[in-house]
Amino acid sequence: MRNNWLFVIIFLLVTKISVAQSYIWNGAVSTDFQVAANWTPARTAVTITDTLLFNAVLPINIINVANQTIGALRIASGTNTVTLSSNLPTNTLILNNTVPLIFTTAGRIEAGDFLTIQLGVASSFTITSGVFGIAPGRGGKLRINGALTIAGGTLDIDVPGTGGAVINGPAGSITYNSGTFLCNRAASIIWAANSNYYHGINGSAPSMIPAATWQAGSTCSITGMGSGTFAPTGFANINFSNLTWNCPAQSGTVNLLPAGSLININGTFTIAATGVSNRELRLSTGKTTVRTASYLQTGGILTLEAGADTATLTVAGDFSHTGGVFNGVAGAAAGTALIDLRGNVSRGANATWQSSGTNIAAQVIYQFSGTGVQSVNVAQGTWSAPVGGGQVY
Repeated sequence: MRNNWLFVIIFLLVTKISVAQSYIWNGAVSTDFQVAANWTPARTAVTITDTLLFNAVLPINIINVANQTIGALRIASGTNTVTLSSNLPTNTLILNNTVPLIFTTAGRIEAGDFLTIQLGVASSFTITSGVFGIAPGRGGKLRINGALTIAGGTLDIDVPGTGGAVINGPAGSITYNSGTFLCNRAASIIWAANSNYYHGINGSAPSMIPAATWQAGSTCSITGMGSGTFAPTGFANINFSNLTWNCPAQSGTVNLLPAGSLININGTFTIAATGVSNRELRLSTGKTTVRTASYLQTGGILTLEAGADTATLTVAGDFSHTGGVFNGVAGAAAGTALIDLRGNVSRGANATWQSSGTNIAAQVIYQFSGTGVQSVNVAQGTWSAPVGGGQVY
């Protein structure tokens, strides 16, 4: 027994044990992050579990942030801004706790000059108050490796210049349910391969998909629309990789695009759910074009044209329809739906093709324009005669 206790004592003496410690910024000496006396208690030892607290009664600008891993940043009081900057563009402050940002009061935490702030863990985390973002025009960056949800707080990445954010897959994602997500510059956010954005806004008021750069393999998914029919904006003039509409709680028919819109999807355009009953996703009531590398519909109702103009869906690769309704024209106007199919086409047993528009001049045009042999398998499922107008193949 004595030998066992001796082993334990020796182990504790020679092993560096990481104990969670909280440090409050006092700025007594300077604004330098690495000066121990600027913290209470003095931060003479650094551990990956440290929580750094700030009383943001006045703005706080901290320089010389080290390349370091800590536990969390916390606004303990006040509603002003804490800006963290570095002297080296390679420095990253990694936040390692399951809850990496704590807003006791609704202040702001921003990455300033050169510094990257990284949410390091792959677990989910929700911002319900306060602001997390990048100091305007100062070259700060955010890196998100886990599942971040905005539900009442603010994520502000709307910065010019060299600043910006990278969302890394496969675990990196942002879900926007409520609060504020600011970004109007496509260069300010990069969605890396296999990362995900979920637009969960309920549709009761206008909202916007943040402007971004979508790398191959990233996915933008619309998942809300449970309380209204205001479609999000932000689709036009952006090159998506994969775009998915998956709104099982959709509360009504949604018109997606204003007249004259063009959407480019370099991967797959997926329709998964548009709510129950006869609720639809309508591309537009005016002239619009959607160009996608491939199309997949597993459920819901997609209507191409709901007005008197022409909606065009161009599918460069495979068109696969396994469930739900693919509807050409809806409403009483003499609209035209043009489906330009350039790859293989398949329709499953639970899929329906139709055109519910009532105007006799309405028409649906299926155009097979591939440069090689196209396989067309539509023996299964339902092909309904148009209510009004006609279909051309």
